[in-house]
Amino acid sequence: MHKIWLIFKHEYTRHVLRKRFIVTVISMPLFIGVMMVASIASSMMSINHSPVGFVNQSTLLNRFTPDPPKNEFLQTEVEFIKFDSESDAETALENKSIQAYYVLEADYKQTAKAKLVYYKFPANSIQEQFTDQIKHYLIKSQSPEVVTRLTEGFHLTLFSADGSRKVGENDWINYVVLFGAGILFIIVLFTSSGYLMSALVEEKENRTMEILITSVSPDQLMAGKVLGNLSVGLTQMSVWIVTLILGYLIGKKEFIWLQSLQISLGEILTLAAIMIPGFILVAALMAMLGTTVTEAREAQQMAGLITLPTVAPYWISTPIIMNPNGGLAVALSFFPLTAPVTMSMRTAMSVVPFWQVILSSTILFLTAAGAIWLSARAYRLGMVRYGKKVSLKELIGKQGVRHA
Repeated sequence: MHKIWLIFKHEYTRHVLRKRFIVTVISMPLFIGVMMVASIASSMMSINHSPVGFVNQSTLLNRFTPDPPKNEFLQTEVEFIKFDSESDAETALENKSIQAYYVLEADYKQTAKAKLVYYKFPANSIQEQFTDQIKHYLIKSQSPEVVTRLTEGFHLTLFSADGSRKVGENDWINYVVLFGAGILFIIVLFTSSGYLMSALVEEKENRTMEILITSVSPDQLMAGKVLGNLSVGLTQMSVWIVTLILGYLIGKKEFIWLQSLQISLGEILTLAAIMIPGFILVAALMAMLGTTVTEAREAQQMAGLITLPTVAPYWISTPIIMNPNGGLAVALSFFPLTAPVTMSMRTAMSVVPFWQVILSSTILFLTAAGAIWLSARAYRLGMVRYGKKVSLKELIGKQGVRHA
């Protein structure tokens, strides 16, 4: 156990302290932050904050006075100026002292229509601001409960007949997060597993293997390397998740749609129970590839055999989304390489039965243990087959045992 810990510590620190790893970890949050800032800045700069006029000819709104503009973070309102006549408003528009003006005509009570005059169409946020102020003026005499009901409207929630699925109009952010968990898993998985595969190929090429094997057994070596690689991936994922959480805590005060995010503890535990052994499995398979080939380029080409099944559920996502508890979705949940991504999709769309989570996790752990064992055998064969490929037949057959 002590030797496994030493190998684990060496592998972890070697990868985590590399400039390439640090850049990779920082680049994703930095890229997202730059994109968000650029998007917000572009949106803010595209909005004309010049005042907007209005002409009130309706007796229904004869006492209507707009509230003063609020200037909050990411929420800048414009000022509304009242004009006595449409000709005065038109003159102000021509002089560019206002960007547009509304005309609330005398029959507004019957038609509920207003006329908007402009040279350049105002931003939607400005129109919403004026509309909301009129709505609040018309209902301000009602009770607070009625005002809340009228301003917020109704919220539609759809339930499946068996009660396993519930979809609300504001629940889309939950689906995005759970679907994104699968994408994040794939990115971190193949980034960190690539480190392990490259390191093993390098050790085989420069014959470092022969030195290492004099001090530790292949099983200890592979266990330490896979666990170290797992920790590297978890470190990378943890940094990104913490960044996303901080972004959520900051952004939910300004973006209402973020307040609808609700990820339950059960969903988090389900993803952890599937993705952690899935991570170990793929890392062990990548390690096996690294010890069975003779050069790094060949290992990268063969890695596609692992990559393609892992991302395959996204290619056939439609039947999984439409029937998350159907035969195809359940079958993919029990196949080790497709289970992590499939489970993230099913968790987003439905309540996955507990027994399926346990069975899928058990299969993944057993498969991961078998993959570590195979990678250790491949390491032994790589020792005696220096400069030559190790075939699958040799790896699992009697010939492989004799070489071992």
